[in-house]
Amino acid sequence: MTRAQEKQICEFIHDALEFRHLLNCVPHDPDLTPADREECLAYRTFSNLCWRLSHVLRRQVWKAWNAQRKEERRRKRAAQHRRQAKRDAQQMARQQTR
Repeated sequence: MTRAQEKQICEFIHDALEFRHLLNCVPHDPDLTPADREECLAYRTFSNLCWRLSHVLRRQVWKAWNAQRKEERRRKRAAQHRRQAKRDAQQMARQQTR
């Protein structure tokens, strides 16, 4: 996952949570008629779906980030081992030529 994709997903998560907040706040508006209030309450399940979707996306972003971090650490360790093996081989060659 690229940083641009991660940023887009994070923005989408933020928007979904903000939309959920708005859906939950609207029924408490004192200016609403009873019919409008009922209509807003009908969107409650949609609001809960927004929360679940954002939760799943957050988890997927975290898993992808964690996997990427593990891969980077593995590569870094492998590179360090290669460099150390090269140094050891050079040192052994110097000792054998003496």
